[in-house]
Amino acid sequence: MMRHKNVVVAIVQDASQKFLVVYNEKWHGYAFPMQDFAPDGMPTGRIAIEAVEKDLGCQLPYAKAEELEFLGTFGHSVATDAETWYDYWVFSVDPCQTLDLTKSPTVVNNPPQFFTADELRNRTGLTWSTPRIAQELLDKQDAVVSVVTRPGKAETEYLVIENSNYGGYFFPVTRLKNELKPHQIAEKLVRTDLGYRAEVHAEWRAEVLDIHFSSRYQQDRLYRFQVCSVELPQIDLMQPYNPLELALSQRGKRSAWLTASELQENVANHSVSLSSTMQSIAASVLRIVPPRPRTDPLRKSEGGIALIERTVNGEQQWLAQWNDNWNAFFFVGGHREPNESFRDCVIREVCEELDVQPADFTVADTSIKRLEYIATSRGAEVPTAYTMEPFATQLAPAIELAIDSNSKNAWLTEQDVRSLTAGGVRPISVTMLVVLVMLGHIKC
Repeated sequence: MMRHKNVVVAIVQDASQKFLVVYNEKWHGYAFPMQDFAPDGMPTGRIAIEAVEKDLGCQLPYAKAEELEFLGTFGHSVATDAETWYDYWVFSVDPCQTLDLTKSPTVVNNPPQFFTADELRNRTGLTWSTPRIAQELLDKQDAVVSVVTRPGKAETEYLVIENSNYGGYFFPVTRLKNELKPHQIAEKLVRTDLGYRAEVHAEWRAEVLDIHFSSRYQQDRLYRFQVCSVELPQIDLMQPYNPLELALSQRGKRSAWLTASELQENVANHSVSLSSTMQSIAASVLRIVPPRPRTDPLRKSEGGIALIERTVNGEQQWLAQWNDNWNAFFFVGGHREPNESFRDCVIREVCEELDVQPADFTVADTSIKRLEYIATSRGAEVPTAYTMEPFATQLAPAIELAIDSNSKNAWLTEQDVRSLTAGGVRPISVTMLVVLVMLGHIKC
């Protein structure tokens, strides 16, 4: 039976992009800091940091590690004199402090050094695995690209994520692991890296090859991207603050939706700077997953919202009413009729839905904010351009008891709205969450 080892490899670079190597007494040569881990364990950045700490004889309490690559290769084990299959899980380690190389256990006879890429390939005195790892790591990169799209206002829009490894915004991407097929990795990427836990469908479409300069390794590099198209059938990606966008926000990831022209011309807006890799491969990816222009005009919907709120025991609450058409709670309000102002719409809807008279409540003269966004209408089942104007509305104290006694009405807390269920049971419209986030009453 072939011997098998799992090893975490730590890549540490100095300001000139040279690579840290330390003397490995067991293998009698210089190598990247590395450490074995259990066959049934999982490679982690913490293991990579510990490898650097051990080889340099120091503590790195602020260090950060990020997975770079997975490499598999045959080799001859010096310790056991046996042919062995090595799985190398390569991590980039940022020490976040100045390294003191004088404390290394091997510093007297074989001090730690920083080598260039050429030295890692050609210099003598290296372990057998070091030039092999260096060549695999430096010369090429195999990665899976997850192309997530949505219809867009005028044409297809593509999801891009800020990626420090690529020096700007890029498609969701992860290194290719040879134990999984590309579409499986694409699905895993959306669930793990992007944090979206519901149903994901991915399909491998094609391979894109590109050679361009890598700022990380200061040389030209071959990139092999396995392009997969990804669908998230359970959500409306046009809806602001949809579950995918909320998951990205919770992960601290900055994202944007860009059109094909924006991807190719890098003129999206001042807050989105595309990576050089994106500019190299965008045209190829767009040929594989082409944009589609919108052929039908967007359906329009305009409505007024009565923002009725109160504070109970220091907790903010908003009045909502059960909507039979949506099978969910939503604010008191409705569609604006022709030639009706948004404020008049609110007054009419409050009277109709709460069965009160204009004398029983007051509506502010101006709306809090005009809200505009696109989402798929649950009723019409087509993308719709929504315009809503919420008005601060105050009920007369005498009618609150009658309103509270009606089971169609409910006072909802922030926790209710975030969970999209009233009392953990009855659903709340996601649009209610969207409105409160857009108004700044709930932080995304």
